[in-house]
Amino acid sequence: SLHDALPILLGDRQTGKFDSGDLLDFVSLAAPASLVLAHIDRYEEAAETSRKMEELARMKTDFVSVVSHELRTPLTGIIGSLATLARPELTPERPAAKELLTSARNQADRLRRLIEDLLMVSRIENHTLPQQPAKIQLVSFLRDLINVVPGAADLVTTKVHEEAETIEVDPDQLQRVLINLVQNAIKYARGSNIEIVVAPRRAHQVAIAVIDHGPGISAEKRSAIFDRFTQLEPSATRSQGGTGLGLHIVKGLTRSLGGTVDVTDTPGGGATFVVVIPRSPGTIPPDSIRL
Repeated sequence: SLHDALPILLGDRQTGKFDSGDLLDFVSLAAPASLVLAHIDRYEEAAETSRKMEELARMKTDFVSVVSHELRTPLTGIIGSLATLARPELTPERPAAKELLTSARNQADRLRRLIEDLLMVSRIENHTLPQQPAKIQLVSFLRDLINVVPGAADLVTTKVHEEAETIEVDPDQLQRVLINLVQNAIKYARGSNIEIVVAPRRAHQVAIAVIDHGPGISAEKRSAIFDRFTQLEPSATRSQGGTGLGLHIVKGLTRSLGGTVDVTDTPGGGATFVVVIPRSPGTIPPDSIRL
């Protein structure tokens, strides 16, 4: 301990005896010495508590990762079996049976998304996200992304500044960031128009804004929206199967890309999420900005 590293020793004088002046000196040293030792004790206790909390957090993350991996294997078989039963030649004729099959497929897909989100959070917290950057053309990249998100084609428009058309980034991670933001906008903005605007920021940055014109995000909720399991609207989460992990994953993936994410009010109402990332790996990490 620190006590062993910092001993306080009191020995006999080489000549003569201790006098009253020496005793007064010892008394004057006693109070500050005891105060220092008390602070050392508190520091050691705090350090031990911090170490135990870090170990507990690591064990929790590892447990979630292992359980999620173990659940994914049987779930894949279940989803495959349900997809086979949904083939025209095997689909049950009774309407009630068809409804049960559709419900089972939807719930299995909901469970799959939850497991994938938990695994992604585990990788983010363990810093085990591999980076595989590639040059991408944002115009075609965003067009393909809109086609992936159900309902996005009728609501989302894109605008890419010519100086920001090409960037080098991990396409899978950027796609997941933007899909989560677009899905959130569709869920909470209730049919409002959604815009994705890409513009250059300084020589080494690109800002991608996902803009909706819905009810927006209240000031009291804004500080916590990137935390795990935060739900902007619990009723929508229950009805649509959200996990409350989407924006937490957005923040983690954006950081892994060397960038930042922020949220502002959309003029006239709504929320604008701004993702700022380097044009290519190794450039200066961007500062948090407003678009």
